[in-house]
Amino acid sequence: MRRSVLRSLGAAWMIGSAAPPALGAQAADPGAAVDRAFAWASDSSPGCAVAVAKDGLTVLARAYGMASLEHDVPFAVETVSDAASVSKQFTAAAVLLLVQDGKLSLDEPVRRHLPELPDYGSPVTIRQLLNHTSGLREWSDLALFTGWTRETAAYSNHDVLGIASRQRALNFAPGSEFSYSNTNFELAAILVGRVSGIPFAEFTRRRLFEPLGMSSTQWRDDHTRMVKRLASGYQPDGRGRFRRRDSVENTHGGGGLLTTVGDLLKWNEALAAGRVVSPELVRQMETPLRLSNGREVPYGLGLWLRRYRGVREVEHGGKMAGYRAFVARYPEQRVSVALLCNDVSVDPVALGHAAADAFLPGQLPPPGPGSPPPPTVALAPVQLAAKAGLYRHAPTGMPLRIGVEGGAWRFPGSVEFGAGTLEPTSPTTFVFAGGYARGEFLAGPGGEVQGMRVWPATGGDTTRFERVAEWTPTMAELGEFAGRYTSGEANGTFTVQQQGDRLLLMLGRPGRYTPLAPEYRDAFTSGFGVITFQRDWQGRITSLSVTGWLTRGVVFLRE
Repeated sequence: MRRSVLRSLGAAWMIGSAAPPALGAQAADPGAAVDRAFAWASDSSPGCAVAVAKDGLTVLARAYGMASLEHDVPFAVETVSDAASVSKQFTAAAVLLLVQDGKLSLDEPVRRHLPELPDYGSPVTIRQLLNHTSGLREWSDLALFTGWTRETAAYSNHDVLGIASRQRALNFAPGSEFSYSNTNFELAAILVGRVSGIPFAEFTRRRLFEPLGMSSTQWRDDHTRMVKRLASGYQPDGRGRFRRRDSVENTHGGGGLLTTVGDLLKWNEALAAGRVVSPELVRQMETPLRLSNGREVPYGLGLWLRRYRGVREVEHGGKMAGYRAFVARYPEQRVSVALLCNDVSVDPVALGHAAADAFLPGQLPPPGPGSPPPPTVALAPVQLAAKAGLYRHAPTGMPLRIGVEGGAWRFPGSVEFGAGTLEPTSPTTFVFAGGYARGEFLAGPGGEVQGMRVWPATGGDTTRFERVAEWTPTMAELGEFAGRYTSGEANGTFTVQQQGDRLLLMLGRPGRYTPLAPEYRDAFTSGFGVITFQRDWQGRITSLSVTGWLTRGVVFLRE
């Protein structure tokens, strides 16, 4: 589940904002309320299974739509589906079992057990794997550079280790930032196998699934293995029909848990009761991490730790191929929700929250952004136009183009930053995402706009952007970039070709390419991030670097 910088500014502090303002009490007919949320599902569409527990007892278990459109198999409560990133809490628990056994410590270096990883100077710890602060690059982004995505090649955990072992740099110093990366949990699964002496899938079967009665749960460590009652994954084809979108990879640990909503409820109850690992280790799973700069992030060990409509929520969602999932607990209310779907177009968080809303009791207030946002103001077109233009995210170089629309600043969207509106609260300040984030434009000594900064209304790090000049290269200038570029870290080669007035970047796989759109000097956006070319002292192109969604600064040298 990817989170971009500005999408996070509009989402990370808005959990639950789409919910109704309040519920007078538990719904009079909670089953009917849940049915309404899934009214879109039919016998000609993919579907979902959803289950809810209250005080440890299952109070609702229903299914909607189809598990297999080809074979006319309805989705059932017993249908097995891919839980995607919901899997991460299971991997974290497996690591914690080894901590409980006295076989490892969360704060010891990962290289003690995975010596194939490079020495980055500052050690990456096991804890940093489990809370996404390791700085390790996302393996699937690196695989994408070869032209073979995680949905077109049967990557394994050993492939992930090979990719990680080739990386000469991290995205950031360990512990200094939070960046979601599946690499962390695939490596954690390998670590469990090495420390325990048995394969990860077997370890979790013996220590987690069988003791908890999760008889329908296993890992997708071999995508060719037959799995009874397994749903197919789908995506809309844009013409009112659906196409198959199954997973063909064998990586597991960060995803790949095949399970049912009933088994997920068993897991939720057992974890909350301290029957998976000790209550002290559960507390560590559910403690928000703290970065080296002191900032707190609402992620523990394989779990998001939020507030939903004013109440504590322990949750994780998942998206993989055509599968969607959501699992949540509301500890004080003793409510637990599990959701599994096989349609790429559904919003699993919204559907899971709709099921929770039917059973959460009492008046639950909507979340607030902290202090009320300042009122918006009307600015003259010239005032708005003065701030429009191209900006560059300072840490990554990602471009963000701001225009004017409807009396506000608007960014229409890019490969990284999504789309959004900056509502003016003065000639130089604005609110974003309904007041959950705020910002200001920064002026230089002469009053010219030099950049902007954005920060969450509830407190946290500031995100900075520099204003840069837009660039339209000539045909001759485009020709300077043509050539072959090779990277040992990506284990592949890019070929940059000029075709008339545009550049194409050819990936390692034949027939795979992405157009390069010029942004600012020597920087282009592509289908997977920003491509920045480097020059020597004579102005000759010597290399390019790629910064993707979860991967920064992968260097390709010009041949």
